[in-house]
Amino acid sequence: MPHYDKKHILGKNLLVITAHPDDESYVMAGTLAANAKAGGRTLLMCATGGEKGASHLIHPVTPHALARRRKRELRAACMHLHVNRVGIGNIPDGKVTQHTRTFVQAIKKQLKHFLPDIVVSFGPCGITGHKDHIAAGAVARNLAKILKRPFAAAVLSPKLQRDAKNFLAGRRRNPHYQLSTRFVSPNLTIPIDARVKQKALRYHQSQMDGGKLFTGFPKYVVQGLLHREYFRLWKNP
Repeated sequence: MPHYDKKHILGKNLLVITAHPDDESYVMAGTLAANAKAGGRTLLMCATGGEKGASHLIHPVTPHALARRRKRELRAACMHLHVNRVGIGNIPDGKVTQHTRTFVQAIKKQLKHFLPDIVVSFGPCGITGHKDHIAAGAVARNLAKILKRPFAAAVLSPKLQRDAKNFLAGRRRNPHYQLSTRFVSPNLTIPIDARVKQKALRYHQSQMDGGKLFTGFPKYVVQGLLHREYFRLWKNP
């Protein structure tokens, strides 16, 4: 398997496809900021408003109100990360698989104004096994094929992949997650600024359980996520 360095992704026009507000900050905040610093531009397309996510606001809100709040948080985080354009597909949270055609149409409208060099999203594991993540990643990879562009999938480090069955086990009981996860190995590692990623995550206050950024994750996992981001790059997806 060929290995690549950061010049293959940074300083480029990136089409980033995610499923929920905060995906961009947890999975690739450092890379998005580094891309902007290197002179690259980013169009981020998020499928849903995240209305089914657990709200940690002091006062309960309706799903509609939570989606509005999470969209504002997404835009604020993206401004911090110097993302140039943000689009939201308004697909029902938890049902990206059933609405991929609508999502693709929303992305194509934005592509009239933006020509990507690389398409970036989730790989076949969706990082956590969330079905929306996996569906967003499949949309992204298919678009990369159509556009004849490389595809970069955000993945866990090899160490975290080995341990993921343990720290992700609790999520398997949720119907939005796959019962098993198929990981792929990274061939591209991006060193990142932990402070940039932490600040991006702080914009997603509705998702902060007790003010914690990585609820339920062991400390060594958190350290791994804050200092490097990993991708599997396919030149011909």
